[in-house]
Amino acid sequence: MKIKKLLILLCAAFFSISAMAQDREASGVVTGRDGVPLPGVNVMVRGTATGTVTDAEGKYKLKVAEGSVLVFSAIGMKSFETPVGARAVIDVALEEDVKQLDEVVVNALGEKRSRDKMGVAIPVVSGKSITESGETGLINGLAGKAEGLIITRNGGDPGAGSYIQLRGQSTITGSVQPLIVIDGMPMFNSSIDSDEKGVQPNSINGSGTRSVQQQSRLNDLNPADIATVEILKGASAAALWGSRAANGVIVITTKKGTNTNGKVQVSYTASYSIDKINKMPKLQTAFGQGSDGKYSPSTLSFGDIIADRLGGADTYSGAEYVEFPDGSRRHKIASGTNANVHGGKNSRDVFDHTNDLFGNGLASEHSLSLSGGGEKNQVLVSYANTDQKGIIKKNSDYKKNVVRVNFQSMLTPKLSANINMNYSNIRSNRAQNGGSISGILLGQLRTPPDFDNAKWIGTTYDEKGIPTFERHVSYRNPVGTGSSGFDNPLWTMNRNKSYAVVDRMLGNIELKYDWNDWLSLKVNSGLDSYSEHRTDFIDAQSAVASGGRYTDQYIYESQWNTNLFAVGNKRFSQYFTVTATMGFNYNAIQYNNVGASVTAFIVPDAPPDLTNAPTANRSPFNKVTTTKTSAGFFELNGDFFNQLFVSLTGRAETASTFGPQAQSLFFYPSISGAWQFTKLTGSNDILTFGKLRSSFGIVGKQPDAYLNLTQYAEQIADNGWGQPLMGSAYEGGYAVSAKIGNPKIKPEKKQEVEVGADLRLFKDRVTLSVTAYRNKVTDVILSTQVSPSSGFSSKTGNAGIIQNKGLEFNIGANWIKKPEGFSWTSNFIWSAYRNTVPDLAGAQYVFLGGFTNILSAAVKGQPLGVLWGKEWETDPTGKYILSDHGFPKVAGNTGVVGNPNPDFRASVGNTLSYKNFSLYFLFEISAGGQMWNGTKGALVNYGTAKDTDQVTTVSAADAAALRTEKGNLLSNAPGVIRNADGTYAFRGTIQDFGGGKVAAEQEFYTNSGSGFNVNRPYVESAAWTRLREMTLSYSLNSKILQQFVKIKSVTLAVTGRNLMLWTPYTGIDPDTNLLGSNNARGLDFFQNPNTRSIIFRCNVNF
Repeated sequence: MKIKKLLILLCAAFFSISAMAQDREASGVVTGRDGVPLPGVNVMVRGTATGTVTDAEGKYKLKVAEGSVLVFSAIGMKSFETPVGARAVIDVALEEDVKQLDEVVVNALGEKRSRDKMGVAIPVVSGKSITESGETGLINGLAGKAEGLIITRNGGDPGAGSYIQLRGQSTITGSVQPLIVIDGMPMFNSSIDSDEKGVQPNSINGSGTRSVQQQSRLNDLNPADIATVEILKGASAAALWGSRAANGVIVITTKKGTNTNGKVQVSYTASYSIDKINKMPKLQTAFGQGSDGKYSPSTLSFGDIIADRLGGADTYSGAEYVEFPDGSRRHKIASGTNANVHGGKNSRDVFDHTNDLFGNGLASEHSLSLSGGGEKNQVLVSYANTDQKGIIKKNSDYKKNVVRVNFQSMLTPKLSANINMNYSNIRSNRAQNGGSISGILLGQLRTPPDFDNAKWIGTTYDEKGIPTFERHVSYRNPVGTGSSGFDNPLWTMNRNKSYAVVDRMLGNIELKYDWNDWLSLKVNSGLDSYSEHRTDFIDAQSAVASGGRYTDQYIYESQWNTNLFAVGNKRFSQYFTVTATMGFNYNAIQYNNVGASVTAFIVPDAPPDLTNAPTANRSPFNKVTTTKTSAGFFELNGDFFNQLFVSLTGRAETASTFGPQAQSLFFYPSISGAWQFTKLTGSNDILTFGKLRSSFGIVGKQPDAYLNLTQYAEQIADNGWGQPLMGSAYEGGYAVSAKIGNPKIKPEKKQEVEVGADLRLFKDRVTLSVTAYRNKVTDVILSTQVSPSSGFSSKTGNAGIIQNKGLEFNIGANWIKKPEGFSWTSNFIWSAYRNTVPDLAGAQYVFLGGFTNILSAAVKGQPLGVLWGKEWETDPTGKYILSDHGFPKVAGNTGVVGNPNPDFRASVGNTLSYKNFSLYFLFEISAGGQMWNGTKGALVNYGTAKDTDQVTTVSAADAAALRTEKGNLLSNAPGVIRNADGTYAFRGTIQDFGGGKVAAEQEFYTNSGSGFNVNRPYVESAAWTRLREMTLSYSLNSKILQQFVKIKSVTLAVTGRNLMLWTPYTGIDPDTNLLGSNNARGLDFFQNPNTRSIIFRCNVNF
């Protein structure tokens, strides 16, 4: 017996020693492809329960046996397996798993949901994708990255806002911008123009032509603080926000602190960029200032041929002159005559007006974040600084500082808190822009090529030699003794200033109490509040405001929002699970716009001062509104057999903007369903996953504040040109508005049906999502006429209808995936929509924005936002109705002349990776759509457009037969040159409008061919294809760096934005809009150009 026991002990000892001899230790570091260490990665020995988790520095250590295989896995990363072999150190770089990242999305309230169980399409854009785009603003970083989303830049100025549109336009007279929700809290994305909130527009052309491009408040955020952006395009997805969700909802989730076992993680990013103009209109440089082929200091550039001049110094006439700071002088120059078309203009110099004004824009961004914590408390603190100088050489800049804190804490085993606080400070100088006669581009492009704008200020001397200092000099006022019809753009750049300072606080606190294992109570309450101080100064000598103008304005907006709700998740059986949410929402928004504007300065050269004007020229203003909304809501989700998923939501809402005689409560329901049919049919190597989905939802749009009341309004005398007369300057001036309030007004109502499918193919290497939708907006809010006998002229009511339908695709592919080598992934998105306006309550059209002769409008039976303007008159067959001289007549009536809505939008993104190198490039396409090139139309009229420099030579017989627009024979027309061989040369072209050949020259360019008189000839294709984004990066995560300087990783990258552009449009980059974030589209009139950029970026993680 003793011998038996001894043998057993010996055997046990032998096997124990053998096992110990075979087991050994393996260790290493797990990082992402960018070299950043990954904490919390599961490291398991395949087929066993042996495993560990990486620490805060991505390190791991565990016992393994010979022949073992290690499995590395983490949420959002692709799993990776590798045999241990003889290795003791096993370092691994994991790749992001796009499918996993997409598996969890957040709903309208910020609650997490499984994408595979949802009956609606919700694209997700990662924060990393936004920051790596190189854009200083968050909005433009989204461009081309989600189907159904259109982002249009308002211009190339630093900090300029952007237009956001989801699935077409869903309203006529109100904003089309979607609701922005950040961490469950609505936030402002205001882009307030002076003419929107009770202040008169800073433009001679009245509302819609803009003087500066305002900012979008969403860009107040630091893009590096963003974790994900979810795009809730459909009514069903957004229905939990009721009457604020007609334009869709964009849900932003910010970064949070993580458990790092008490260690602090530090990340620092620095970037530097260079901006250049990406496209400018082409100008002629052959003909000088003047008219009818002769030099004169006039408004036009139809003067003499510059190359034919004598050369040398100009011959002056008269005693008046101007002396410039460099000591040079300019005298008046004699105009040309028939005998001498050059007059006293001898110089052949032409000037680069673009180089005078524009240069390289420069920007720097610095972002620092510190995060860490333990099991119960985590914190993240970040700071970002942006300093951007625009492409306009002076008084065009943007400076932003953002501080953010996130704190999470498990206060008790059942009670947790999540606190977010964000402070932004923005200071900016905004350049004059658009149709203002003080606009930078307007002044530049209209200037004749032979006039030197660089000499924009000087001391003038009259005939008696009496000096006047610091006089404004322009091509219409060449010696500074008169007034300027248009401002010299260098005068504008130096003397007319628009400055703004924004202070913004945004924050919320969320408390969560876990009542039991299936029921939680939550409260999320927060405040978004900002103040903006604007000052706009127009010098006394500026043409846009003779005598000067100064406006001092404060804008305040704040909103409190509280969501109180309960969330339950109960599994009743293995075949049936229910998730339910029920809660209450309260939102209060306050708006205040207060300030004053003065004109006609008493002391022209005094600093900006509101007292520097006669009492009659002082115009105070103030507009205050308060909007309150209360609602109860619920969401009920059912999971049947883990393959059929149904979601019901409802929101019952009341608001202070609803009419007192309208129904007191409006209900916004939605229902969606999804069926994972591959759970029934089974998956295979071709079809890995398949889901069909459909949804229906109703959302709305609130009326603006106080439309349910008859208001008192300031009386203003205004003809649409020049400065209006404000009633407040004449002892009061308020009276009952001509627009009667509507006690029955109610929200606009949008109903939408959506169907689609989501597929994953070839073992998840290809993903496909397709969605079709149709929606109808009723009770559209419009201003309608009322009987004059009522004592009022109009009433705002619910009258119009809008219809939209569309199709969307999203295709992703992992073409090649080798974790230790080369990989290639692609993503393709495509979307198209069609909309119409079936009813406008009897109105022919509704003005959206623009000019008196060309505007964007809602027209019955037409797509929303069509261009409404003047065209050449035609007969029923479409032929031009001609004058007696063979030229087309300008129609007396206006009509539809173009459609700015694109046929479709698409983008293709590719990522190529090899070891530590990565190359990403994104092409974006906008097909179809039209834009009114008002810039070109004006330049044709003034003779500076490239299209007007053609010289045509005809025989004597043709010259005696061809007619000009005014009926002159070409041989006798002004400016026509008779050559020595008997032929005739004229500046223009031979055209045939259907009645025979005619000579289209200056008379045509300044009359029926002028952009000021006819619009359709200047409506062009706005289609474009661009290389939106291209990034080459290299990640370094050397062990030497980690060991000696404690740097975990370094990433170096260079990014190009808008590097290449292909478009038939002859103006600036057509991805722009004169009216900014306004819903009027397709208008181009001297807005400042867009840019292309090169960005150098370095990220260091400690």
